[in-house]
Amino acid sequence: TGLGVISPNGIGKDSFWQSLEGGISGIGKITYFDTSGFPVKIGGEVKNFFPSKYIFNKDIRRMDKNAQFAVAASKMAFKDAKLKIGEISQEKIGVFMGTSIGGQSWIYPQHEKYMLKEYNKISPYTSIAVYPNACSAEVSIALGAKGPSETVSCACASSVITIGHVMWMLQKGLLNVAVLGGVDTPLSSPIFAALCAGRNLSKRNDFPQKASRPFDKERDGIVVSEGAGVLIREEYTHAIRRGAYIYAEIIGWGETCDAYHPIKPEESAIQESRAIRLALEDAQISPDKIDYICAHGLSLPLADKIETKAIKKAFKDRAYKIPVSSIKSMIGQPFAAAGALQIVASSLAIKNQTIPPTINYENVDPECDLDYVPGKCRSASLNYVLAETFAFGGKNASVILKKI
Repeated sequence: TGLGVISPNGIGKDSFWQSLEGGISGIGKITYFDTSGFPVKIGGEVKNFFPSKYIFNKDIRRMDKNAQFAVAASKMAFKDAKLKIGEISQEKIGVFMGTSIGGQSWIYPQHEKYMLKEYNKISPYTSIAVYPNACSAEVSIALGAKGPSETVSCACASSVITIGHVMWMLQKGLLNVAVLGGVDTPLSSPIFAALCAGRNLSKRNDFPQKASRPFDKERDGIVVSEGAGVLIREEYTHAIRRGAYIYAEIIGWGETCDAYHPIKPEESAIQESRAIRLALEDAQISPDKIDYICAHGLSLPLADKIETKAIKKAFKDRAYKIPVSSIKSMIGQPFAAAGALQIVASSLAIKNQTIPPTINYENVDPECDLDYVPGKCRSASLNYVLAETFAFGGKNASVILKKI
């Protein structure tokens, strides 16, 4: 019933959707730090984010940007859902955030002070700013949400994985409202250096907006980005009773693990496809009902090929008739924010009956031969949408949304 977005190609759901619909990339040269010594110089930075617009200055001082993004996007989603503390039970509001990096960016300047033995200059907030739990804790404090407050860290599948955990709480009446999302801010020089060392990043430094090209034959790696996506999940009768606008209903969820490798997906795609099938079974719908797949679409040569294989395994011959697109072609890879932003995009796709495109898909890969909605958005009748995430560590999660 509510959506909040902070992304490289737009802050707020309307700006985000306009960029997706228009095929506008948020990828550019990195400006946060000097990249002259790095082999990769591009990323998806969030522009014009002013935390004081959402958070009191006294509170900003204790938060890493990771928590700032989480609080800001949560407040957007809460406002979008037209929810007001005092009108609903605070004890029936839960907060569930996914993050990979947490507040790690905060620790590096503090470590420099430590190495210089400038102990008195180390921030007293360090111990609370860096831990992954900070994002969910700060959102709960900001909203006055007194139900469960949890952080899940399962790479870019984090926010999709939380959906199953939240679903039973809503169904059992333990919660009326769940503030659910993902956030990551990996664009700091030490973290970026480590990611460069992993050799999975695109090196299209001269053409940043062309760098993220999921499923394209010339794809050469991930484009690291940052962002946050938050959605308000609400128990149906609670939403109806207060006259809420409903973007979509989440009706199915599936989760598996490859148990194979810390980074590489298992090439048979058995567990990726099983996560899709489990979501279909949970939703109690047949594969032929799916009208669109909001893909993981990393822009990694191996990962995109295996994701395509997983879709074919799950949908058989019908895989060729289902439009598939990757919003990462426009926003890059924002780690744990990815799944949440995919669900936001899927919800807006259902609302607008429009499929966002995969931009930069220009060269056909024989091993990636599905309908990837290249270049331009497409009008379509969308009743059921599948959003899928396949994260490092073999963490696979899929979710199905239904038009109300």
